[in-house]
Amino acid sequence: MKTKLEIFVLFVFFIKIIFVVASLGHIYFHFRPNPTLDDKFVFWKDKTEFIFIISMSVLLLLTFHPFESVRPQLTKETEFLFYLFAWVLLLTANWRQFFTQKEATPKPTPNKLAVKDQL
Repeated sequence: MKTKLEIFVLFVFFIKIIFVVASLGHIYFHFRPNPTLDDKFVFWKDKTEFIFIISMSVLLLLTFHPFESVRPQLTKETEFLFYLFAWVLLLTANWRQFFTQKEATPKPTPNKLAVKDQL
C-alpha cells in the first residue's frame, strides 16, 4: 500500500505531465491559425505550472519540516521532482528585471512648506 506522501508525489507527476502536454499543444497551435485552441492550452499550461509550484512547495515543507523527529526518505521520484522544480524556478524567473533594474534611488519628496506657500 502506498503512503500519502507517495500518492502526493504521483499527483505532482500527473500535474507535470499535463503541463508538458499543454506546453506542447501551445507550441503547436501557436504556429497554426487556431487561436481558440492555443488560448486553451495556454490557460492549462499556466494553471498546471501554478499547481506544480504550490505542490512542490508543500512537498518541500513536508520533507524538510524542522520539528519532525523522523524525516521521510527521499526516493528517486522525489529527487527528480526537486530537480525539475529547480529548473522551473530558474527558467520562469524574471531575469530581465534582475539584470536591467537600476539601483534603487529614493523618490524626491516635495517640500511641504513650498506647497503651503503656493496656496
